[in-house]
Amino acid sequence: MKTGPCVTCGMMSKLTNEHVLPTWLLGVIGPLNGQIVHRYEGPPGSGILREWSANDPDIKVQSVCEPCNTGWMSQLETAVKPILIPLIKGQSRVLPAPESTLLTRWFLKTVLMLELAGERTQRVAPPTLEEWVRNNVLPKAGITLWVGAAQQPSGIATAGRSAQTQLGSESPHDGWMFTIILEHLVLVALATSSGARPPRLSLPLANALSQAWPAPPALGYTPRIRLPREHVPLILHMLAASLT
Repeated sequence: MKTGPCVTCGMMSKLTNEHVLPTWLLGVIGPLNGQIVHRYEGPPGSGILREWSANDPDIKVQSVCEPCNTGWMSQLETAVKPILIPLIKGQSRVLPAPESTLLTRWFLKTVLMLELAGERTQRVAPPTLEEWVRNNVLPKAGITLWVGAAQQPSGIATAGRSAQTQLGSESPHDGWMFTIILEHLVLVALATSSGARPPRLSLPLANALSQAWPAPPALGYTPRIRLPREHVPLILHMLAASLT
């Protein structure tokens, strides 16, 4: 068994195999027939690209100690499961702020595990993501999470890309984008370096994505417009084009 610092608590320990995506997803989504796809894109013009697919969510990383794996991470999965399942199935509901906060914590933890599953040179998120997860901190600025709904079930897909964003008349800021798609549920985030003002969305995504973090008092799901099948795999490109 591998020994090293746990990525979530920093303690030197024996490291266990942590599932990148929870195995309970198969019970919700069903057989995927190779539909889990992860795609990494580097900065525009970099030419860096990596894509892999899997037949089920049994993807593991060996970067987490057993107390974290069976402790807070397991508790987080248990707590978020009844929130995620209706969203995955595309059922309309209202998410109060504590549920949006819990969903955001789960999103960041899962993004970190996805990042660790790839090569270090092909990660899009800086070390601040590890700090957020390790310290159980959700920054009030620097990251925005939106939630959307697909018209048709879209399997499981994840994607990340580094980006240089320019919001309004500000100077460009380094940042990263990440999306997790689970059947009807579309989660997409933008993280920017400190100092950037909160992003706003223009069409076509303004009516298709609702802000989940920073958490509003209540979030209505599903949005007024569901994303058509052809738009779902393009969500990061559409996000970049819709930022104002």
